[in-house]
Amino acid sequence: MSTPTEPNPQQGAGEPGKAPEPQSPQQPASGPQAGSQGQSEGGTGKAPKFEGEFDPQKAARLVENLRTQVDEEKTKRTALETQFSDFMGKFGQLFGAGEEKKLTPEQIAQKAQESDQQAREATVKLAVFQTAGKHGGDPEALLDSASFAKAISKLDPTADTFAANVEAAIRSRISTERDR
Repeated sequence: MSTPTEPNPQQGAGEPGKAPEPQSPQQPASGPQAGSQGQSEGGTGKAPKFEGEFDPQKAARLVENLRTQVDEEKTKRTALETQFSDFMGKFGQLFGAGEEKKLTPEQIAQKAQESDQQAREATVKLAVFQTAGKHGGDPEALLDSASFAKAISKLDPTADTFAANVEAAIRSRISTERDR
């Protein structure tokens, strides 16, 4: 704790480049005041009690250990924040198409429904491509047909009978074209 000192008579206001430092005996020096040691915001107001002699080397080791622990926790926190940020960026790209704005839950639900619909359509098209050749049909021609598209739009890719239903729709369409 520093105490107020008398100004040095050799270091006064006349010295170039230095401003005088006003100090008066009425103003206490900066730092903790005599009665407030151990008090901190939210603290109990009591200074810790040491039993026996204070060992500065032991205290220095304890402080160093605490600093190391704090540094490790900061590193962990930074890594977790980076992972979270990366995850949120990927999530935003997936559902936000690179938009900078935050999506509402309703918008996220809508995007999820659109993704489900696209996945369903891709599954049905794949099934048509895989099955049409077995029955002598052209998958691209089948998919371009409005009546065939209407017939397969009702199919459920998650149903156990999906493959059989696609095959039946293809056979039906092929036989209709042959009859013409």
